[in-house]
Amino acid sequence: MKWAFSALVILLSLFLNACSSDDDLNRRFLESSQVRFVNLVPSSPTLTYDLNGTLFATVSYAQSSGLRSVSEGDFATELSHFDASGAIEVVIDTEQSLSIVANREYSVMVTGSLTAPSFTVIDADEVSEIAAGSTEIHFFNGSSLSTGVDVYLSENLASTSINGLSPTSLAVNAVSSITTVDSGERRLLVTASGDDTIIYDGGVFNLAAETRRLLAVADSFGVGGGIRMIRISTASASGFVDERLPTGFRVANMIADVAAVDVNLDDVLAFENLAFGTLSAYEELDTSEHKFTSTLVDQPAMVLQEEQRGLIAGESRTLVLAGISATGDVQGRFLTDSRRPIETEAQLRIVNAAVDAGNLDVYITAAEALVSSSTPALSDFTLLTNGVLFLEGGEYDISFTEPNTSSVLVGPNRITISNGGIYSLFVIDAEGGGVPGDVVFVDDTL
Repeated sequence: MKWAFSALVILLSLFLNACSSDDDLNRRFLESSQVRFVNLVPSSPTLTYDLNGTLFATVSYAQSSGLRSVSEGDFATELSHFDASGAIEVVIDTEQSLSIVANREYSVMVTGSLTAPSFTVIDADEVSEIAAGSTEIHFFNGSSLSTGVDVYLSENLASTSINGLSPTSLAVNAVSSITTVDSGERRLLVTASGDDTIIYDGGVFNLAAETRRLLAVADSFGVGGGIRMIRISTASASGFVDERLPTGFRVANMIADVAAVDVNLDDVLAFENLAFGTLSAYEELDTSEHKFTSTLVDQPAMVLQEEQRGLIAGESRTLVLAGISATGDVQGRFLTDSRRPIETEAQLRIVNAAVDAGNLDVYITAAEALVSSSTPALSDFTLLTNGVLFLEGGEYDISFTEPNTSSVLVGPNRITISNGGIYSLFVIDAEGGGVPGDVVFVDDTL
């Protein structure tokens, strides 16, 4: 395959070597331009972008390759990805091309879907200097919203009011012109076009002096969906550290010797009488620090597990409770949940919540296949360890054994998963405690 030698080919035939002399560190090469590739296809796997048959970038969702030097010329492009096994390359677009002229900065933004990707090439001057104390900024709407957005930069860091502010209006797949603003802290606010309701608050961020920033609207996959924005720099892409997105939170009660639990948030009952082997629905939380206290039902003084922690904006979390209440050995683990579907594969998270079973090997086989003739997908899984597997949709048998043996403790359990699906599977002890146990299989697909 081309990957074995692509790095060498890139160096020899595509990119220009950086200067080795200190005197040349700030020299601009007029015979070259800068190109970046940005993946904004909401349900995509990692995408591969080729120029003239040579690997240029592999980029996951809402990420950027960073700017790279490319010589002048016309390039045939190819967009592809690998299947769920990582073995077969699937080409999804070869119809685009990219024409490079000197002294330009190109951002290739891919949006839409895998079946119908849409390309927007942002073509801008490659400037050698930006005035001291100034920042260059432009915006791109790469979300799947059917309507456009208005973007506001506010100097009032404590307010979400847009009164008196002039918006940058962006239709779907539209890019704004580059504007020069004073560097320093700003607050980023977004509304639907022509509306005054804030649909995204990026919080306070810094516009560093003498830099150019591309800010892109992307889809959000947290509680309530919607949009978020990413900052695209010369090297990569990142989110807004202070963005004001809700966090989704739920509880999984896997304590086998307790029929049900109550869970309090900041000493207020939030999840009531949650039965063994069940998960609550998601609740919205802010990102401030909270106290999470799990107790026996209607016995707030009988604390099983307690933890104080803050959550991260836009994420979804599951607090998994497991252990033995009779000995006071109940543990909790906050797991980060995936909410973004990937249309080419299923995402299966497996969690060991079976304290009596001990460490486990996890086998995922075709239906009716024998564990003894298979290799474990996950090995020596300790209590509350979790792992995510990316699989092709279909029917599978899940079995759990003691490490390095084929003696099945739990299973086989038949599950059916689909490409684009998101699933969680918990292995648990028998009700009341002991082995053999069971599994709890949950479809988390939005």
